Amino acid sequence: MAFEQDVLLSRIRRAESDALLPDLVRSRENLMLDGWTDREMARAVVEGVMLHLRRGWYIDADTHASLTAQQQHRAQITAVARDGHGGAAMSHTISSAPA
Repeated sequence: MAFEQDVLLSRIRRAESDALLPDLVRSRENLMLDGWTDREMARAVVEGVMLHLRRGWYIDADTHASLTAQQQHRAQITAVARDGHGGAAMSHTISSAPA
């Protein structure tokens, strides 16, 4: 898993494109298919190995730390969008911005 993430992160940096960023965000189900248990995921979060983006969505903590702030935000949006049910829309507008 770490090698695959390193390759993806390298491609993201080299191309300066976020097209591959969604591949770094992993679901609980995907991790379980790779042999992780809920207990192992919880331990990885507590130990700082993985970051819990949203209920059921994770990213490698070191990978997340090496992303730009904009890429970190996109990773969070990816988790929200994949978890969403219905017609959610993502926008660059900040709701608290002055009118």
